[in-house]
Amino acid sequence: MAPGTDQPAKEPPANQDVEVFWRLKEREGFSFASGAQPEWGPIRLQAQVLPVRTIRIGLNPTRFSPSGDVLAEFDTSTQQQHQHITITATGPFVLMELSPNPTAQVAPGQNGVQALCGDTAIPVAVEQAGAEFSFTATSGGIIIAAPWGSFVSPTALCAAPLSDNAFLVVTSLRRRNLNRAGNPFEPPRYRGVLEIRHSQSFAGAEVPTPPLSDPGANSAAEGPRLRLINILDLEEYLQGVVTNEMPASFHPEALRAQAVAARTFALANIGRFADLGFDLDDSTRSQVYRGVLSEHPNGTAAVRSTQGLVVVRDGVLIPTFYSSSMGGHTEGNEWIFNSPSDQLPGTNAHPALRPIHDGDFPVPADLSTEDGALRFYSETWDHFDSPGRSGNPYYRWVVSRPAAFIADRLLSRYGISLGPITALIPLLRSPSGRIARLQIVGERGTFILQGWRTLRDFFDLRNSPSAIVSRSETDGTLSFTFYGGGWGHNVGLSQYGAHGRGRSGQTFREILAAYYTGAKVVSIEEAISLWERKVLR
Repeated sequence: MAPGTDQPAKEPPANQDVEVFWRLKEREGFSFASGAQPEWGPIRLQAQVLPVRTIRIGLNPTRFSPSGDVLAEFDTSTQQQHQHITITATGPFVLMELSPNPTAQVAPGQNGVQALCGDTAIPVAVEQAGAEFSFTATSGGIIIAAPWGSFVSPTALCAAPLSDNAFLVVTSLRRRNLNRAGNPFEPPRYRGVLEIRHSQSFAGAEVPTPPLSDPGANSAAEGPRLRLINILDLEEYLQGVVTNEMPASFHPEALRAQAVAARTFALANIGRFADLGFDLDDSTRSQVYRGVLSEHPNGTAAVRSTQGLVVVRDGVLIPTFYSSSMGGHTEGNEWIFNSPSDQLPGTNAHPALRPIHDGDFPVPADLSTEDGALRFYSETWDHFDSPGRSGNPYYRWVVSRPAAFIADRLLSRYGISLGPITALIPLLRSPSGRIARLQIVGERGTFILQGWRTLRDFFDLRNSPSAIVSRSETDGTLSFTFYGGGWGHNVGLSQYGAHGRGRSGQTFREILAAYYTGAKVVSIEEAISLWERKVLR
């Protein structure tokens, strides 16, 4: 409790406190780039570099309780469909209809931000700061409630600020403000423009003209929905990403490496949600993006100082996966995101995503053996993501699980009863020394677990285990002690390792080259040229 009060002390801003930052990450989940959930779609291992300057971000609804509390900041269960949207702005702004008529002309005097709405955008209302528009879908259009009345639009709409220093505000959403004590949920502010589109409208196709005599038709909870899309400059998008994925207090070179990795990931995944009308979403299904609310001067500086830089190998963008910590050794992608999914390792090894020893000294143990893996992951070495170099609290961990816990998990997860568990036997190790296939032995049979996520989740660990020691407890029961290191999928860039490398004097280019084997940091223009030359060959 805070001194002299009856209220709990507020958490410090997560962008300034590393412990709070990672605690929120653990609670709210990791992004596709740093968690790579296979159920969120195929992992792109190669992508052509496109001359993209703007990006379309689908904004997820917020789920509220009846009393107005936030139950889910990003309600991905809705498939980015909003029942209701309200928008205002911090300065003058315009609402425009996106005319399906290709000959329609936009009003003269359109500024650069308004141009993001498209050449056929036709102004229908101009309002001052604080005025609010409300949008609801019907079966045939969008009902707009304006400060001066209501009308129905048969087309998609676009809201744009009329001054360079104004932002659009979505008052029907809540996003966590990492820059304020207590990290509260607040209505988010956005750069660029906001497109409001009927959920039945894709790739520019519009729904039929609504019957004006029945503007409230099908407005019940199970009726049609809206999509809300933030269209903005790619570099401005990254300002709202970098310090949602890495603590703002990390070394500047680490933040620069994160900015380049995030830019490359975004470009490699352009059009991932094209069937829904946007490129990426704002949740953990892509990279976490909270707009202006979560921008931090350190993250903005990292984006601006690396403007337009991406990571390529052999002329193509590489999949710039990253995670919190690797415990001194990264992993090859074919061991974590293996394809075919039932084959380990998979046949999909990527030349830039090779396992590396994250230190400037030889590997101190034979990681292919039980004794070597135990020595490596039970001791502290001078790795770049070790506590001495990076302050990493997840570098090493030791967790004990009773045999009864394992038996219960087998029954609850797989419906299998092996009787009392007698042994855990590693059958296969990855190049990092982590266990990739494990046999559980019981008095009535055996069962095999395979794969990083399966092992990590089954035993409820921060990572897949690297060594296991059985112990007899004083009460005669059996337990197993798991030794491991790091937190995350272990592929690509280690965020704590990048921090440690920055503190050791490495530049962001050196950091990226260390984690992405054979990769080069180049400008988007140079990447396009490399791609074109590769195609011509």
